[in-house]
Amino acid sequence: MVAVADGDLVWTAKNRLSKVPGVYPLYRRLRTGWGEGKVYTIRIGPLRGLKWRRRNSLPFWYHVGLWEPSVARLIRQNLKPGGVFWDVGANAGYFTVLAARCVGPSGEVVAFEPDPDTVAMLDDNVRLNAFTNVVIEQAAAAGENGTAEFARQKDNNLTSSLVGYRFSTGDTFSVKTVTLDDCMVGRRKPTLLKMDIEGGEIDALPAADTVFSGSDRPVALISVHGPEAASASRQFLEDHGYDVTAEHGMEQMLVGIPT
Repeated sequence: MVAVADGDLVWTAKNRLSKVPGVYPLYRRLRTGWGEGKVYTIRIGPLRGLKWRRRNSLPFWYHVGLWEPSVARLIRQNLKPGGVFWDVGANAGYFTVLAARCVGPSGEVVAFEPDPDTVAMLDDNVRLNAFTNVVIEQAAAAGENGTAEFARQKDNNLTSSLVGYRFSTGDTFSVKTVTLDDCMVGRRKPTLLKMDIEGGEIDALPAADTVFSGSDRPVALISVHGPEAASASRQFLEDHGYDVTAEHGMEQMLVGIPT
């Protein structure tokens, strides 16, 4: 029953069907052909009852409420009322609004997203649900503070990154970069930190030594992109006293539990 409620069976079926020859074009047409700008009340899954504005440049499964159910389950398992969640690479806020519900009014969610167009969607979805416990940082987590070039794949806000990492084609523009350690100033340490920054984890993690140190270091959910980033991210977590396992969904996610 848990698998059904969390959407695992639907998600697995979707992934398998999308690999069948000729099915993906039909799926893409379904995903992008209607509903642009409409506000939906999510009916199933962990975001049930929350609102979401559909954007055809984003995954179809956001407004349905069944995006990456294994990640959603880890967030729900590790966040309690009063907790702190850092969503590093928040995109349009699917996991941001889920976490805001989990931590409640006494908790805090800090959502890092550098792309101004995506930040507008993120802010819209937070406001639609009247969450006052979310802080949006329009910046990219990186190895140093400053500015850097960002690349956005055309018509797909989900796949974008700092130039030099996973994606280096499409529209480019300058974004603010920050280190996660500097973002600790004046804030509570996160209870749970999710990072999905399309390869940038290889430099962002070493600049987060303070965040991942001490007896109060967070549970870590790190999406890794490529073998080099996977190896470096795992080594970083293990060096900071984490037990690390791999969660497989659309991409590989390292789950770090402080020992």
